[in-house]
Amino acid sequence: MLTSSSPRLALANLAISLLPLTSKEPIAVLSPEARIEAMKEAVQCARDLLALCNFDDDAFSAGELRTVIARAEASDVSVKRPEWIRLPRPREKCPYTGLTRSVMNELISPNKANGYKAPVRSVSLRKRHAIRGVRLIHLTSLMSYLENQKP
Repeated sequence: MLTSSSPRLALANLAISLLPLTSKEPIAVLSPEARIEAMKEAVQCARDLLALCNFDDDAFSAGELRTVIARAEASDVSVKRPEWIRLPRPREKCPYTGLTRSVMNELISPNKANGYKAPVRSVSLRKRHAIRGVRLIHLTSLMSYLENQKP
């Protein structure tokens, strides 16, 4: 558990864990100035997280804190948003937009409601002479379409 010096160790370890998220490029290709700025931002993020955790005597070990951060990164769809997504399964909603399969189908297929011009980009992947394939939706196209809709 935590000793008197371990909060600093936890802060350092957490900042190192957050470093890839604060820089847009791999650390190795950054200039020395950009590395310092990314590290400062990572340290500030780590401090904010530790403050939120109410880092008392034996609240978290550094390893436990890194595990929590890793889980948060994995569940945060905005951090690792794919370029292409599949249609959600029947009776399920899209994890990125909350739209149903039928609504997304209307947006990607030309129909009377959209003037026979699909507002959202999609592609169908299937092998030659295959009956079935996979329909992929360009997520950026879908998100920009939704953002441009009037409230």
